[in-house]
Amino acid sequence: MDRWQRHYGPSRWCRDLGEWRLIGIDTALFGSGHVEEQAQDEFLQKSLHDRNGRPVMLFQHLPPFEEDPEDSRFTAAAIPHVPRQHLLETCIRNKVAVIACGHLHVYRRMDYQGIQIVWAPATSFFNIVEKQQKGLRVPRAGYVEWVLEGRSVSHRLVEPPLMITHDIGAWNAANGSTTKLPPRPLSEG
Repeated sequence: MDRWQRHYGPSRWCRDLGEWRLIGIDTALFGSGHVEEQAQDEFLQKSLHDRNGRPVMLFQHLPPFEEDPEDSRFTAAAIPHVPRQHLLETCIRNKVAVIACGHLHVYRRMDYQGIQIVWAPATSFFNIVEKQQKGLRVPRAGYVEWVLEGRSVSHRLVEPPLMITHDIGAWNAANGSTTKLPPRPLSEG
């Protein structure tokens, strides 16, 4: 974290754009117990409090939850349960309009207690079989384009024709996950 902050600055940010307040937070801190987790919560509370009535979009990597916000089982796919509850309560209390997230490499949209939650697809790679086993549609490469006009917000899924969907499922099956396990050394065949 020290190296990141030395080179890039804090992993959280707040910007006013037109009539909107955009806030970015680091979901890797949730449930970490690191001193930065508390500092980020204070930053979020302050950013929500002093916005002068502006609607808010919250940007974060991990989604708050996959299907059920009450699901307390461990998952690497969403924010851990206890900090998730605190974040969602904070967002509801402060009338956050949008949570923009990603991580799961699939486009998805839902409304949760007045909050629009939008998952961005990946621009890189997918494990298509894993997504199908979870009952999700076949993921496609793309990105989400946001449009802020006055106090209204809209988005669209953009799927450029030359942005290719790369399926890494066979690689994961042979070598272990790209994110959870180190690959076997090439000498092990």
